[in-house]
Amino acid sequence: MEELIRSSNGFVNSGVSSEIIRHYISQTWEAALSVPPSLQTPAFEIVGFIVKQGLEHPLQVCRL
Repeated sequence: MEELIRSSNGFVNSGVSSEIIRHYISQTWEAALSVPPSLQTPAFEIVGFIVKQGLEHPLQVCRL
């Protein structure tokens, strides 16, 4: 378990998570604007989490 924790800390500090978010943010935003509520709710929660964490600027997300 300690090995997994150490390796995941390296990913956090390396910016991998930010790159993954930037790669998928447009698809997540499209899902948030889609018609089925089953897609809207989780997508808006993800976008809100991304903005609250400061991983992406709100205006940048809305511009997509």
